[in-house]
Amino acid sequence: MAALTEDGILMTLVAAWTSRLSGGKFWDYGPKIFSIGRSDAVIAFAGDTSWTYPLIAQVSSYVESFVNLRDRTIDLAEAYELILRMLNDSLDFVSEPAHPSLTVPDCSFIFAGYSVRRKGFFVRRIVFHPGRGRFESRRAREIGDESFSVIGDKGPIAALARLVADRLKLGKGTRATLDMAPAEAFFEIMSSKRFTEIGGAPQVAKVYQHLNQNTSASTGLPTSRQTSNTSISAAAALANSMY
Repeated sequence: MAALTEDGILMTLVAAWTSRLSGGKFWDYGPKIFSIGRSDAVIAFAGDTSWTYPLIAQVSSYVESFVNLRDRTIDLAEAYELILRMLNDSLDFVSEPAHPSLTVPDCSFIFAGYSVRRKGFFVRRIVFHPGRGRFESRRAREIGDESFSVIGDKGPIAALARLVADRLKLGKGTRATLDMAPAEAFFEIMSSKRFTEIGGAPQVAKVYQHLNQNTSASTGLPTSRQTSNTSISAAAALANSMY
């Protein structure tokens, strides 16, 4: 989940995930939010880790290998297009699958950060289109000046969307704002233990407009006035998303 919210002082991008990995077992210690090798963005995933971890490693390696990408000479919006192209190019090197279905990436990503050129935050979902055989970009849902994007399993996503919608209805008669509604809904669903697909400690990343990056360990709800630019936090230093 990624949400762009306003606390009355500045816009803040918040990404929140759980730490559960699955696939024959539950492993509640899995990182799913990552820096991309530059301090103005993060990427997070949901889906099959046999695809997601290698692809995120490719993203980090790609950014760190080119000085103009690494040092932010290339703006984030343009860097995103290059990264999306690289992800699709990487699929050409998949060969000799044990089953044809294994050539179809069962995963999605959220790419989020701050674009200096656009003077605003940048949130995109990256999803695989089976018919066209490539990763494609999807914009976040916009609510006024704020935006909201989520990936993961259908059950938790539907529950999260309902809770956020209910909180927005409470603001009828005034300008509807997300504020901390997505984060509160996320923690409510996670604490309910209704869905086995999610579990473990929460991971939260906060991206501000300053283009600096700090990491810290935390188990609580992110505060809207945290001073770091990008704060990736989790119990025991690891955690993340819905899968």
